[in-house]
Amino acid sequence: MHREEEHTSSLAELTARLRGLPPSPKPPISFQSVSHLIVTAVVLIAAVGGYVAYKRHEDTRVAQQRAARQAQFISRISELATKNDAATDWQKAISTLGNQRKIYTAELQTLLVRHDGRPVLVFASLQNVGDSHGRTVLYLDDAARLESNLKLQLDSTPDQKHLVMSSEPPHTFAVVARIRSVEYVVGSDSSLATGDCVDLMPVSASDYVEFVLGAELEKLSHHAGT
Repeated sequence: MHREEEHTSSLAELTARLRGLPPSPKPPISFQSVSHLIVTAVVLIAAVGGYVAYKRHEDTRVAQQRAARQAQFISRISELATKNDAATDWQKAISTLGNQRKIYTAELQTLLVRHDGRPVLVFASLQNVGDSHGRTVLYLDDAARLESNLKLQLDSTPDQKHLVMSSEPPHTFAVVARIRSVEYVVGSDSSLATGDCVDLMPVSASDYVEFVLGAELEKLSHHAGT
């Protein structure tokens, strides 16, 4: 019994001493650890800076390439219009009417059948080709507006027929047409312009989407924001 009391007393004294000891000090951070952290941070900063610089350079390069292609596209269209003395301002007149309302046949008649006899330039997609009474007829839809109600029926030459039938999809063209009349097509809610195909030039899918439809989308977003 006496020994058990001494053992208990000794444990109590040991516990009391341990409780009175100060906490063990943390090991100091080594110079190598600090150097490693600094090097890692520098590498990360350099990597982020390099990516930002590359992205800025790449965006600039892409923008310059697009601007060059757009300038080339506009130059080709301008040459086609100048060569045939074609009017190109009728689309601007339609834009002033707004994209939120219907374009009436009477308005298209005024814009497309010109008193000075000049043809007009139209971006159009080929729908069909037919022969009627010794004439070759091109059936096209206006492709410059997303919600166009204008169709074209144009007499063409054998060379023009061959060109459109041998073209690559999406069969989109810059067309110079001398329009004789524009009439309302009952039941289809569309206007039909008839005339002669004076000249035409294929428009690639990328140029059509980016520079024809792209311009239309920009106009729509502008009208939506006003």
